[in-house]
Amino acid sequence: MLRDAVLIATAAFTGLLLVVLAVVHIDDRYHVDAAAGAWMGLAAAARAGVWYPSVYAHGFYGGTRYAPLPIVAQAAAAALTGSVLASAKVLILAVNAGLYAVVWTISRRRGAPRPLAAALIAAMLASSAGQITMLGIRWDAFATLLQLTALLLVADRSTRGRAALAGAAAGLALAVKISALWGPAAVLVWLLVRDRRSAVWFVAAYLGVVGVLAGAFELLSDGRMLRQLNTFAFGGTQSTSPTDGFHRLYQLALRNERLLPLFLALGVAGVVAAALRRRFGPYELAFCFLLPVLVVVMRDVGAYENHLLDLEVLAGIEVAGLWANVDRRRSREALRLVIAACVVLATLNALRYQAIPDVRRAASHELRGRADPRYAKRPLPEEAAAGTCVLYEDASIPILAGQRPTVLDAFILHRLQRADPTALDALAQRIGDRTFSSIVLSFPLTNAGWFATLDFGTKLAAAMRADYRLASESPDGSYFIYRPIGTARRPTACHLPSLSNWR
Repeated sequence: MLRDAVLIATAAFTGLLLVVLAVVHIDDRYHVDAAAGAWMGLAAAARAGVWYPSVYAHGFYGGTRYAPLPIVAQAAAAALTGSVLASAKVLILAVNAGLYAVVWTISRRRGAPRPLAAALIAAMLASSAGQITMLGIRWDAFATLLQLTALLLVADRSTRGRAALAGAAAGLALAVKISALWGPAAVLVWLLVRDRRSAVWFVAAYLGVVGVLAGAFELLSDGRMLRQLNTFAFGGTQSTSPTDGFHRLYQLALRNERLLPLFLALGVAGVVAAALRRRFGPYELAFCFLLPVLVVVMRDVGAYENHLLDLEVLAGIEVAGLWANVDRRRSREALRLVIAACVVLATLNALRYQAIPDVRRAASHELRGRADPRYAKRPLPEEAAAGTCVLYEDASIPILAGQRPTVLDAFILHRLQRADPTALDALAQRIGDRTFSSIVLSFPLTNAGWFATLDFGTKLAAAMRADYRLASESPDGSYFIYRPIGTARRPTACHLPSLSNWR
C-alpha cells in the first residue's frame, strides 16, 4: 500500500540522517553546551572522588541542580574509555536505543502497524527535542525510558512483582531527573483503580529505591547533594509566575518546535478518543499528568526543548492508540490516511529545520577531509593554553582541554546571587582585580537580559563591564572574549588545574 510505503520511506530517511550526524559528530562539540559541560565536570569530579563539588571552596565554584544517576553513568563510561565526551555520547545513544525500543513495543501493543510505529519514532527523532537528547549530552531520554518501562510493566496486567519492578524503575527515573513525576503518578492511579495491593508494592519499591539512592549519595557527597538540590533545583523559577510556564510551553512547543503542533493535535485526539470509547488507560493518565508537570518545568528560565521529549513520546503513543481506536469502517481508512499524512508532514517539517541543514554541512566538511571547526573540541586553543587563567561561562571548553573550570555552571551563580549574595564577593573581587587574563562569554555583556535572568548574574556582569572590554570573537561567533583594561591591580599566580584535581 502506498501509505505504508511513504511511512517506511520517511522513517528510513530520518534514520539515515541521524546515523550520519551521530557518526560524524561522535567526538566533537555538536550539541555540547554549558549544560553538557556541567555534566562532564560532575562526572570528572566523581572520578576524582568528589561528589557534588562544593558551591564555593578554594577559589572554585561548583554547585548543581542535576540528579545523581547520570553522574554515575558518565563517570563509569569515562573511566572505561578515558574520554569524557565520546563515552557520554555513546552511552546516551544506547539509552535512546532503549527508549525507542520501548516506544516501538508500546505502539505495536496499542495496535499500530509496523510502518506507523517506525514513522512515529522517526517523528520523535526528527524534532529538536529528539536530536538534542540523542546527539548531545542530555539525560532526558533516560528518565523517559524508565518511566515508560514502569507504565509498560503494569499496563496489561498488574502483579505484585510487576508493580515492584515498576516502582523501582520510577524511583530510578527520579534519580535521573527530579521532574520525572508523570510516570509514577500514572502508575499509582492506575493501580489504585485496578489492584490496590499491587499499588502498595509499587509505593514501597518506589520509596525504597529513592530512599536508598538519596542516602547513598548524601553520604558520598558529605551532605552536599540534598542541600544543593534544595537550593538550586527550582532556582530558575524564582522570578517567574505560573503564567510564564504556559507562555514558555506555548513558545517552545507550538511556535519553535516544528513537529509538535500537528503531532500534539493528534495526541490530544488520541486521548479524547480513548476516553469516549472507555479505553482510558495508563498512557492517557501519563499524558494528562505530564501537562501540569511541564507547565511547572517551563517556568524555569533555563528549561528548553529537551524537556519536550516526554510530550512528544506520549503524544506518539496516543497516535498509535488513535489509529487502533477507529471502529467505523467507512471513516477508518480516511482517518488513518489523515494520521499518516500528518505524521509524515510533521516529520519532514522538523527535518527541514535542523537535521537536513546539519547533514549538508557535515557532508561538505567530510568531503573536504576536515572536521567542522564550529564543533572543535578546543575552539579557543590560545585561551586554554597551559598556565593561563581564564573565566569561562561554558565549562565544556576548559573541561575538554583537560582543565578544571573556575565556575562549573554559570547558571548556578545567578541563583546563588539570590540565595547567598556574599558568596560571589570573592569572584567579583578577582574580576575587579583583573586577575583573569580573559573572560570567555556565550553572549556579549551588552545583552543585559541574559545576565539578568540566565548566567552569572547582574553583580558579576557589572564587575566584568567595569574592568574588561571585548577584544575578539571566536571564528564561528559562538564566544565573546573579553580582556582586562590595563594591567592586573593585584598580580597573583593564577592557572586552571588539571581536570583530575577537584580537592
